[in-house]
Amino acid sequence: MMRHNYADILSRIDEKPQWFDEEGVPRYDKFEPQACANIYATEAVLLLIHCQSCQHPFMVCISRSSAQSCELFGSLPLAKRVADNSIHYFDPPNIGCCLAGPTMNSVPQCVIEFWSREGSRYWQRDEELEVPISCDWAGDDQEAP
Repeated sequence: MMRHNYADILSRIDEKPQWFDEEGVPRYDKFEPQACANIYATEAVLLLIHCQSCQHPFMVCISRSSAQSCELFGSLPLAKRVADNSIHYFDPPNIGCCLAGPTMNSVPQCVIEFWSREGSRYWQRDEELEVPISCDWAGDDQEAP
């Protein structure tokens, strides 16, 4: 799923985005789970990934609502995807990091922040799920930059 290039936003703001949301939209404020694109989210993850081609690092958000079903993972909660190393952002944000970047896969590196709010309107952080991600499919040459 190749993401849109937000050159109109990126070219007008001198600072680099702090993170990108689920759709690859650049975000400039500190990550907060209530700022993710899915306003119904009950789980939100700030994930460190890198471009599979050039290893450019990105901080990205992945979220999930209780009622949401994901085509590739069914209704698997993000906590389960973290635990079994199946969490994945797919294509990296489209910033032109390299010629192939927008069409390449991204390689998950580490869960930086894990948040949930099941049955509550208040987000709770779960540091036990803030772990490195082992990405066997990417091969040994895809270590973190």
